Amino acid sequence: MGSPVPFSETLNFKPEMVILMKNRRNIILLIAVVLSALTYALASETFGSDQSWLGSLLTEDDEDVVVEDFLLEDSLWANESESGESAAADPLPVQLSPWSLESSVGGGLGYRENVLFGTESKQVDSSFQQIDFDAFAMRSFAEGRGDFATVFFGELRRYDSVPGLSSEHLMAMNTRIGMEFLSEYRGVLQIEAMHSKQAIDASVDDFETEALAVSVFRPGVELALERAFEGIGRFTLSTGYRKSQYSEDSEDFAARSYGLEWEKRLSDRSRLTLGWERYAEDYDRKRARRVGEAWEDAPLLELSGNRYELEWLWTNREGTLRRSRFTADYEKEQDRFGDYYARSKMRIRQGLEWQFGRWELDTGVSMDQLDYDKRATSSDPETLRSDDSWRWDVELSREIGEDWQAFVRHENSFKDSSDAIYEYDAASTYIGLNWNFLSK
Repeated sequence: MGSPVPFSETLNFKPEMVILMKNRRNIILLIAVVLSALTYALASETFGSDQSWLGSLLTEDDEDVVVEDFLLEDSLWANESESGESAAADPLPVQLSPWSLESSVGGGLGYRENVLFGTESKQVDSSFQQIDFDAFAMRSFAEGRGDFATVFFGELRRYDSVPGLSSEHLMAMNTRIGMEFLSEYRGVLQIEAMHSKQAIDASVDDFETEALAVSVFRPGVELALERAFEGIGRFTLSTGYRKSQYSEDSEDFAARSYGLEWEKRLSDRSRLTLGWERYAEDYDRKRARRVGEAWEDAPLLELSGNRYELEWLWTNREGTLRRSRFTADYEKEQDRFGDYYARSKMRIRQGLEWQFGRWELDTGVSMDQLDYDKRATSSDPETLRSDDSWRWDVELSREIGEDWQAFVRHENSFKDSSDAIYEYDAASTYIGLNWNFLSK
């Protein structure tokens, strides 16, 4: 993240920097495609039936948090949490009578470079301590025609040397109830809630660094209707409502959505999912804006957009490569009254999970691209705002006995932007232990 105020000196965006950004993006895309294709050659044994919906509980990409027009999509939890994703999306036993329970707690020490995602001159580094915990419970009822499941996940992180910031956290809960009816249909009620606290750079000059902790609470509910067709796949119609409440109350908004998803099992190892969603966001206080215009009595901001998603999942119970997950989504967002917030976003991610005896290795690489339709940079009104972000992460873990696991996790992320105040380079290393104290 950059400073909320422009630097005193003019920042120029040179053409050769644009070429560099495009080359980096092409390299990331090529790596993702190669890694996806590689899994077909490494396939061996089949895998059991999995509850695919669990993968979305802890990996949903939240909407960008906007505070004074600055995006927080580059936060600690902006990309999916690999540890939470693995626990949620791995195949589950078919027989869950009467309960399937899992719970774990972990913690450790780490060091993060550029905690506030600032530019090079505003970088703040700090050691930290972290605690992670999660719990999962699932039960079938009505002779197997219905099921109940709930997931709770949390991360608490305390920093040692960040001015104005002591801690960050993320807590999420998702409860789902599903029921079959009319022999061919399935109805689903999903209730969710998320609360997070994250820091951004709130410095007023280049001589001192000060953090601002921004919190958000986001409850929501979703209804879905599912039906499977033999040989074609499963279709899901859904509609949802979510309310986002920020510590900066001018950012509060309500979101409504509806969508259609198609899921097809391509083989006994792989599954393809395509999705479309239409959404609308109505802000409580924030006003619409037009580029280059002073707008008195502007109406409240109303955003709407379409999101298109693709997921390819491959899973294997034996062999070295255990899991591959490739996701891509494209989003086009419009401002009903103005044009300042109109933009398009693209996200691509490839994750791989490997196992070597008692050792496990999780790797991932992702690329995000953000382009505004008419919003210019802070330094040049003729140059449109455009950001390219990359992230790679790796986690190595080893079982210690039946219930304990030691791990080391490293991630690196960086952003190139046509507006230099948004550029950053950040990294984090985290070492700890995890205890699975309940599993049945």
